[in-house]
Amino acid sequence: MTAVPTSLPSWRAYAPRALIALVILIAATLGWQWWAAHWRPDSADWPTQGIAIGPDNIPLRWPSIAMRDIAFAYIDATVGASPSHGDFTNSHDAALSAGLRVGPIHHYRLCAPAMDQAAAFVRLVPREATALPPLVMLGLDEDCPRQPTRALLLSELSTFLTQIETHMGKSAIIAPDTDFEERFAVIAAINRPIMVQSARAVPDADGPAWLLWLANDRLRIDGSTGATRLLVLGNGIRRAQ
Repeated sequence: MTAVPTSLPSWRAYAPRALIALVILIAATLGWQWWAAHWRPDSADWPTQGIAIGPDNIPLRWPSIAMRDIAFAYIDATVGASPSHGDFTNSHDAALSAGLRVGPIHHYRLCAPAMDQAAAFVRLVPREATALPPLVMLGLDEDCPRQPTRALLLSELSTFLTQIETHMGKSAIIAPDTDFEERFAVIAAINRPIMVQSARAVPDADGPAWLLWLANDRLRIDGSTGATRLLVLGNGIRRAQ
């Protein structure tokens, strides 16, 4: 017969192992956080890199940002039918003064009429020959409980894009996230350049062709407050002369 132990090992016997495991876990977590905050794709392969700026990144020191091999900046301008924040104009002008190419970001809202969204964008964003194409972020809207049908969404989105493209004098870039694309399949229906979102991983070569790549949503860079979105250009955007 197998002997039955008369007592269980003391927890003190396991404490050193548990402590070592905890230290390793903490070190791994801190290491991943540092890596995520500093990761940028190799500039030899992806030489034209920029950032996307929102309210959480203010205050900004644009000369410091420009010194970090950042060639262009996209700045949050409007959300639905409202300004994203009150600093778009100041950030836009300061980025230009630092030698960066600048473009506006619009966050499309499913429940806001397209004409109202376009009107807000046109009122705020100046028409400039040197401006980058407007970037339109597309995501499922938690504040829109009754989502439009695909047909209605495509109609409204086309109206919005036509209005802002007429104002800017150039085609927009659309950036549908995974859930939005699965729900509405806009990439095939809306013939526009796209921004692909692939954090800290080179986009799949078998995926859709893209003009912009959201390469890191956790970048820490001197001159910007908090986590900053790193963008990579496929081609065509150079530092302003």
